[in-house]
Amino acid sequence: ILDSANVLSALVVAGGEEPGEATRLGLRWLVSRQDSTGSWGTFVPDTTLRNDGPCPYVTAACVETLLDSGAAAGDPAVRRGLAWLLGQQRPDGTYEALWYRGPVPGTAMALAALSRAGMADHPAARRARAALLKAQLPDGSWGPGDTGVLGDDPAGTVEETAWAVRALLASGMPVDDPRIRQGAAAIVSAQCQ
Repeated sequence: ILDSANVLSALVVAGGEEPGEATRLGLRWLVSRQDSTGSWGTFVPDTTLRNDGPCPYVTAACVETLLDSGAAAGDPAVRRGLAWLLGQQRPDGTYEALWYRGPVPGTAMALAALSRAGMADHPAARRARAALLKAQLPDGSWGPGDTGVLGDDPAGTVEETAWAVRALLASGMPVDDPRIRQGAAAIVSAQCQ
């Protein structure tokens, strides 16, 4: 499901105004994989397997894909996915990702999806944004949070930093915000090494 959402997202964005038949079929398939709770898992809908249950990261990715395809925030699948996401936020503002380490990926994807749906000022989005900003390391990067606590890392990674910067920009933070610029600089400096 996650891989299909990623491929469909690329096809929708690259496909222009009207998605082709293959993309439309893929989007219908993606909606058919939504769990009865409104979430999406990684492989199988409504599974009870631990590593394939409902996942905030996958749900946020699917919601974004549907929004990219032209679905409105009021579309039933989008609305159910967003409602499920709102109920999954941890007390510290973070979200889980079953297939990625630490809290940054899930939190960043959920913030991006909420923001894309016009909910950047929702309390859950504000808490997710605050959690990501609190976790930024002194060098401007974000780390994996191997202990499950944002900001506890001795060093950041390009992957987590990219997720965080993308989500913060999607939530409306300006490009010239010093925290965004620091994050982008951390990504660029890692590329040049």
